[in-house]
Formats: sequence, structure tokens, C-alpha cells
Amino acid sequence: MYSEPQSAFDRRDEIKTLLLHHLRQQTSAHWLTVLEKEDIWCANVLDWEQLIASEGFKALEMVQRLTLHSGKTLLTTRCPIRIDGEIFVSPVGAPPLGADNPV
Repeated sequence: MYSEPQSAFDRRDEIKTLLLHHLRQQTSAHWLTVLEKEDIWCANVLDWEQLIASEGFKALEMVQRLTLHSGKTLLTTRCPIRIDGEIFVSPVGAPPLGADNPV
């Protein structure tokens, strides 16, 4: 049906609609089980509340507190990269726009 790559690309909206209707017939848990049995790497998609409540997110220590130039503080996510097992955080937020421009 879609032997030519361009044909599949041209009909991508139709293909996505077919997949949508098919995938909605079962739960995410069902599809995860099917994919995992085939050794296909997959994971449930979480919303923000589910993500921050998850043990994995907590274990990664992904949240850091920043102090902005104005003195206000905020919580944000950090860079996920670790080097030699060390996480990198900075308590300092980005400079305000134009902070380094000569006057």
C-alpha cells in the first residue's frame, strides 16, 4: 500500500488517523506489554504531575533552584547530563537580556 517512501510521507495524516483509531482500542498498558514482548524500547508518556511524582524523576534530581538577577528565586529543571557521575547545577539564572551589552 505504501511501497514508496514519498507515498507514505504524502499520506502521513491518513496513516496517523488510522493508527490513532487502532491504538485507542486498547489501553497504554496493553500496548506497552505488546511492545515490551517484542523487545521494543518503549515507555508510558507522563504528564507533568505524573512525571514529578515518579520515583525515576526524583532519583535523577532534575529540579534545581535558581536565583534571578532580580533576586527572585524559581524552581526549574537542570541539564540532564552527568559527567563522571556528577550532576551540574547552578544557583544563578541567565542574565537579563542585554546585560552584557556596552552602554
